[in-house]
Amino acid sequence: MKDSANKFAGKTKKAFTLIELLVTLAIITILATASVPQVQMWTARNRGKAAVSNIVSDFAKAKSIAGYSMKDDGDAPSSSIYHDYHLQRPVTAIVFRKSSYSIVQRPSSIKESTTWKDINDGTHVVVKKVPLPNSITIEIINTGPTNDGTGATPTIVFTSTGRAKKNDGTFVPLGAGAGALKCGSENSVLDGRRILKAEIKAQVSDDYAVWYRVEIDPAGEFFVCSKPDDESGTDFLGDEANILQM
Repeated sequence: MKDSANKFAGKTKKAFTLIELLVTLAIITILATASVPQVQMWTARNRGKAAVSNIVSDFAKAKSIAGYSMKDDGDAPSSSIYHDYHLQRPVTAIVFRKSSYSIVQRPSSIKESTTWKDINDGTHVVVKKVPLPNSITIEIINTGPTNDGTGATPTIVFTSTGRAKKNDGTFVPLGAGAGALKCGSENSVLDGRRILKAEIKAQVSDDYAVWYRVEIDPAGEFFVCSKPDDESGTDFLGDEANILQM
């Protein structure tokens, strides 16, 4: 027993002091606080890119649906041998809201200038509705602002040949009425050809956001510019503006 006691003699247990523990917690807090803005920026950028990708994909999908959708209009007499083939082509559009967008169809018999609805109401059929991720909003479509109300909001209507119209039935001009656009010092490759210009905001904090400008032409080619900005909007100029490869 004496030998055993001698063996452990002089050995003491060591633990953190209260001061050491407080210093460690302070360092962890500082590091965590410093990383929050980076995490917020990373999250906003990823959500923004996902929204851009979905809009590009669904724009092409809506144009394709417009070219191939057919529906029995029910007007042919039941005795007619052509009853099963008496078809009409419903009109297809994308209705853009601030926090969502929808692919919608309605009968071609409805007057073109009638406001589109993104709800199923017996005449309008919502083919697909896409809510945007938190803190992501569509601010501008071509030259018009969006809204989350129930009234008129920017709408792109597709013809069976893939042309794009505005809600009043007139064609969207090539260039989408936006004129010449730049991304930083680079000219947009779709100047004069775009039929869609969408500006999307990914909110990072109360006074900071990442903006995306999405352009699409009749052939489905697209061009995306992004820029972080602390203003209420951005002109996509300056060194921080970048062409987004997707």
